[in-house]
Amino acid sequence: MFQMQEDLRNSDSLFDNIIGDLLSSDDQWEGYIERVGVPLNQRIEMDLGELLGNMLIAVAPARGSVGASKGAAWQGPVDYSSIGSSNARLYTASQRSEALALNRTSNGGIVRSDIDGTIMVQPVRSRRGVTPNRNEWSFDHKNPHSLGGPTNGSNLQIITRFQNTI
Repeated sequence: MFQMQEDLRNSDSLFDNIIGDLLSSDDQWEGYIERVGVPLNQRIEMDLGELLGNMLIAVAPARGSVGASKGAAWQGPVDYSSIGSSNARLYTASQRSEALALNRTSNGGIVRSDIDGTIMVQPVRSRRGVTPNRNEWSFDHKNPHSLGGPTNGSNLQIITRFQNTI
């Protein structure tokens, strides 16, 4: 099994205990747990709500070699120039779908930020009183539409909700 699993079992933090129990509960499952934006070997201490809100947790049946499901290493921003243009202010559903497909293809099946390679999660509908995950993906104009930036693939980047606010 993963060295990470052993590290999780030997740690006393709340998250490590929860995930350690999850991974050790069924030996037929192997999976990965990747803290978005923080190396796996770095100790994480935070409250459970923030921790789970900022985690991408995926447990899947093992396929091929150990770690095969982690996806490819980030190779830099994806080239979306093949995506057509639109006269709308926001990217259309088909443009967004095509961009996500290109991003996943370039990153081994996972969606990564075009700024720094952060693993992103699918946005969830907003709910009152619930803080949204800062690593949800968002579609952004590199050159803002309000300043004349076109709504086409050459001006598109997929970034995290947090990166889109700074």
